[in-house]
Amino acid sequence: MSIKVITSDMDGTFLDDKGSYDKERFHQILDAMAARDMHFVVASGNSMSSLQPMFAETFDRSHFVAENGGQVVSYGQLLCQEFMASNDVENLLRYFNYDLLDRPTIFNGAQGCYMLKGSRVNFAEMITEEEQKALEAAIQRLNGLEELDDDFIKITMLLTPEEANRVSEAFNHDFDGNLVDVPSGFGAIDFIQKGVHT
Repeated sequence: MSIKVITSDMDGTFLDDKGSYDKERFHQILDAMAARDMHFVVASGNSMSSLQPMFAETFDRSHFVAENGGQVVSYGQLLCQEFMASNDVENLLRYFNYDLLDRPTIFNGAQGCYMLKGSRVNFAEMITEEEQKALEAAIQRLNGLEELDDDFIKITMLLTPEEANRVSEAFNHDFDGNLVDVPSGFGAIDFIQKGVHT
C-alpha cells in the first residue's frame, strides 16, 4: 500500500516555535510528493487569511482544512464552508456582554476577518513579525459590532492562557446554543459550531 496523503497540523507540529518553516525545503518535498501522486493537506484551526500568506508560494499546490474544519480549500479553490447561525453569534455576543475590547475577538467570515478598532492582536509568541503584519493587514477594523455584516465560520477570542482556561470551561458549561469553544494555544479560544472540528 502506498501513501497518497500527508496531513499536518500547524502550530507545534509543522511550524517551528516562531510559526515559520523552511520554504525552500518544503518546495522540494512538494515536488517529490507530486512525482509520486501524493497530496499535502494543512489541517488547522487557523483562518485562511492567516494560512494563505504563510503558504503564499505553494498555495495552489496544497489542500487546506482551515477554521477547525469549517472551511476546505483545494489547490486554491474553495470546496465548502460551514457558517454559524446568526442567532448563535448574537447569543455569543450577549453571553460576553458585548465586551470585545477587553477580550480582543476576531470574527472570521466569508468575506474577511474583522476586529473592533482599539483591540489588539498579538501573536508574537506564535508567528514571525512578517506573518503578524500580513495577518494585521488582512483584518478589517470596525467602529462597532453593528457594522458586522457577514456570515461567520469561526470566532476567535485572544486572552491570557490563564483566563482562556477559565473562559473556556465556563462557556462550555453555561452556553446554551449550538457553539462550543476549543482552546487553540497561547490563550486563543476558537468558538465553532458543534460537530465541526478537525
